[in-house]
This record gives sequence, structure tokens and C-alpha cells, in this order.
Amino acid sequence: MDWNDDMRKSSYITASAVLSVLLHLFLLAFADRIRLAAFTSVPTEPAQKPPTMRLHSVDLRDRVMNRPTPRADAEQVKQELREITRRTDAVQKIFEANKLTGEAPPQVRLAGLGRSLLAPKQPEPTPGRVATAPRPTILAIDASKLSPERLALNRQFIPNVPRQNTDKMLPSLVASGDLQNALGKSYDVGMRLSLPGFKPLPPGELPPGADGGDGTAGREGLGPRNGAKLSGLEDGRFQGIDQMDALMAVRLTVFEERDGSGVFRVDISPNPRSERLQSIPKDVVFVIDCSTSISPQKLEQFQVGAVEAFASLQPQDRFNVVSFRDEPNVLFDKPVPVDKTHLDKAVQYVQALVRDGMTDVFAGVAPSVTGQTGDEARPLLIYLMTDGKSTVRESLANDALIRKIVELNKGDVSIYAFSAGRSANLQLLDFLAYHNRGASLHKEKLAEFRGNMVGFVAGHSDLIVRDVRYHVTGDLAAEIFPKTLPHLYRGETLSVYGRYPSGTQEIALQVYGRDAEGKLEELVFRGSVLDAPRASPQLALDWAAQKVFHLIGERTLKPAPEIDVQIRQVAERYNLFIPY
Repeated sequence: MDWNDDMRKSSYITASAVLSVLLHLFLLAFADRIRLAAFTSVPTEPAQKPPTMRLHSVDLRDRVMNRPTPRADAEQVKQELREITRRTDAVQKIFEANKLTGEAPPQVRLAGLGRSLLAPKQPEPTPGRVATAPRPTILAIDASKLSPERLALNRQFIPNVPRQNTDKMLPSLVASGDLQNALGKSYDVGMRLSLPGFKPLPPGELPPGADGGDGTAGREGLGPRNGAKLSGLEDGRFQGIDQMDALMAVRLTVFEERDGSGVFRVDISPNPRSERLQSIPKDVVFVIDCSTSISPQKLEQFQVGAVEAFASLQPQDRFNVVSFRDEPNVLFDKPVPVDKTHLDKAVQYVQALVRDGMTDVFAGVAPSVTGQTGDEARPLLIYLMTDGKSTVRESLANDALIRKIVELNKGDVSIYAFSAGRSANLQLLDFLAYHNRGASLHKEKLAEFRGNMVGFVAGHSDLIVRDVRYHVTGDLAAEIFPKTLPHLYRGETLSVYGRYPSGTQEIALQVYGRDAEGKLEELVFRGSVLDAPRASPQLALDWAAQKVFHLIGERTLKPAPEIDVQIRQVAERYNLFIPY
């Protein structure tokens, strides 16, 4: 009995232990499935990357090359000129009939002969003066103070905005000043006496420097190559030189910073009165790259663009066409007149060009720069179509090529570089044009090349002032860009950018150049910083881009570590991306 009871108890305990283990295993398995099902039923979000900081930078070329400038359509300007001429012709005739315009005749008095030797000493000869008149005042009537009956009248209302009432901004047929008529300069004349055996100095044997030529060569600082010098000026103006103040629309725009300093831009555009300035004859050379580095599609764009640009040549111009691979091929021995015979030959020549050979950009451009006509009165323009990539062995590096062309360019030849696509050597083309009084015009899309070139050539067909120079007052010259201006074309705008220190009240700018007759034309502008329109911070960015571009150009000609430091400082301050 006892032994059987013990066996039962042992079996029971064993069975209980086994069942307990199985039950726990079952519960653990079941609980694990519940936990896993609960977590897998909740949708999970994909892992996200940590946020990264993005810095927005501005491409230097976008601010320098692609900045839109005020520009008027040439045909529209001509129509406005005709209309203004028609309206003002009657008024001009009245002024001329009453001798209110023009220079007064000189006054001559006898001196040094006969009774005049015994007469009391006469006063010194009086200097001449021009007719002047005060500018009219622009009056404004506050419409809010008018009666309903007056407001109901059919009249034109003009917004009450701040107006430019300064003397320089208002029109007049005479110079600004007090009301006075013109007075001719007085001269003392007498009989020329000579001793026997002596004779007057024959013409052509004057002492060196005594012959003024066109009125400028004998005066220091007035040569077009010397830059503007203020010595010898009265009231900040060249004396005896035509003034073109009334022929230009000048606009000063400023952006003032917190410390009172700021940046400014001066835009100079010919206005409808600029019709007085005749078109200047020019020589134009079309230089076309037709090497194998130029794709068939790109060469086709070059050909179509050049042929269509021929139509924008003026009748008084001369032109030539040059194609190049590793050496140039010139169509005519020298620039030829723009007539049907020469144009037909040029079209046939351009359309027959085929791709072949290696590329030498220097060899293609240099002969056109050095092979000048010797006629300083005819500016020479080079329209260069290329990708800027030389493929010949031992080709010049970008900086070396630019330095050589600058050394060869003794006559201020203007080089305009046209390119398209993503493979163009923009560093070469941009600064080759910048250092040679031109511009670099690039389009990313090849299909836009033709329109870009044809439009530019058409807008720069009517040249009215050549060899333009400028001078700015005070200490502003160091921070004004660009340092060299292109020629002035009708319908185009010249812009200069500068920085002024705190406390500056006025920006004064003197611009001068030669007209079609070779005479100096001068513009003097004085603009109030306080009254000038305010610009957005983009103006400061434009100024910084102009400065960096100038510094890179200086580094191209004369590399120096301090220039690199300046470039880096300005680029970092204004967050400029430099693609070179």
C-alpha cells in the first residue's frame, strides 16, 4: 500500500511539473505573438535624414553679365525724335529770329593807334558770356482742396509724387542761370608794324604745342588717351567743348546702409534731343570659329547670326569677315563699304564655311586687333563667335592670351564675344571682352544664340560718342566700377557703380568723349544723395559683383596675393559664387 501511494504521488508531481512547464511555454508563446502583432499593426514612418543647412549664393556672372539695363528701341527713339522736332521747330525759329540763342558776336575796339595812345587807359577786355535763364518752376495743385465743380471738369490728373526740380533736370534752350543775354568777348586790335628785313612767321612753323588743332591737343589733360584731369577747368567743366547735358537722361539711384554710407548707380541714356549727335562711321569685323571643336549645330547658329547681323550695318560703316581654325582666313584685304556687292560676297563666304582642323583662338583674333586701318575717327568693333577653347599644341593659357591681346590693342579696339552651350571657355571670353572695351554675351541654350547676337548688333549699330571716359569727384574714384566705359550708342545705357562714405551729400560725375566730327562732348552731372530714389539691397550686390569682376580682371593682368585676399573678402561678405 505504502509503496503504491508513493508511486502515485511521484507520478502526480511529475505530471504537474510537466503540465506547468507546458502551460508556461504556451502562455509565453501566446504572449509573444500578441506583442509582436500589436507592434506590427502600427504603421511605421520611414527614417528621415537629418536636416542639412543650405546656403543661397549668387553667381557673379548673373549680376555682371545678365543684369537688365534700361534700353529704348532704336526705331521708337527715332519716331519720338521726329515728333519732338516737329513740335519744337516753331519755338526754335522764334528764338533764332529774336537772337535769343547762339553765341554773341565779338566786340572789337581800336587800341594802340593815333589818339588812343593819349586816351585814358581802357578797362581790360571783357570776357564773353552765354545767354542764361532761370528754369521754370513746376507747380502742383492739390486736387483734394478743389471744389466738386472743379473736380468734375474734364482734365488730366497727375499723381502727386516728388519731382526733380533741379536746374539740370528741367528743359531749356539756354544754359541755367540768371536772366541775361549773351555778350561777345571784346578784343583790342591794332595795326601790325614790322621792321625792315623782318617778316611774320609763316604758317606751319609755329612753336611746338602752340597749334591747338581741334582746340584740345595743345591743352594738357584733354587728350582722349590721358583720362580726365581737372586742372585747367572752370566750374568743373572743360572750356570750349560742346556740352551734352541736355542730350542725356541721367538717373542716380542709391542704397543707404545703416551707418549712413551706401552704394549708388548712375545710368546715362541718350534722350530724344540726342539727334544732334550724328552717327559715327565704324569698322566692324565678324570673326567666326569654324574648327572641329564647334559642333555642326553651333556653326549653323554662327552662320545664321552673322548673315542676319549684316543687315544692321550702317551705310557709312565698313566691314570684313574672318574665319579661323589654327590660323585666320580673311575675306577682304581690308574693311570694305557696306554695299550689295560686298554683302553678297560676305553671305556666300559665311554660308560656305565647314568644320575642319584644330583651334587657335589667339591666332584667330590677334590679326584683326593689330591690322587696324589707321583711321582713329572710325572705331573698330570685333564680333567674335567661338567657344573659346584652343586645341592646338602649346596653346596659350587664358591669362597669357588676354595679356597678349591687351598689349597688342593700342587703338582701343572693342571685342564682343558671343558663345553658347555649356562647354564654352567663359573665363577667357568674359575677360577678353572686359579688358578690350567690349562685352561677353553667352547663352546656355544653343537655339537662343542667333537672336541674342542679332539683337545685340542691331542695338549697337548707331554709335554717337566714342572713346568715352569719366571722372568722379572726391574720394569716390577708388570704389567706382567699371573703370573703363564702352562707346555710347543711341538707345543704350551706360551704368557706373560706386560706394560713398557716410556724410556724402552729392555725387558729381563728368563724362566726355568724341562725336562724329572728332570734337569733345562733355556731360557734367550732380545728383543729391538725399533726393535720389532708393534702391533695394540688390544694388549693393551689383556693386560688389562689379568690384569682384574688376579685381579678377586685375589679377588676370598682374597676379598678386593681396588681390586674392580682396576677392575672397568681398565674395564672402556678399555671398557671391565665383565660377572662375
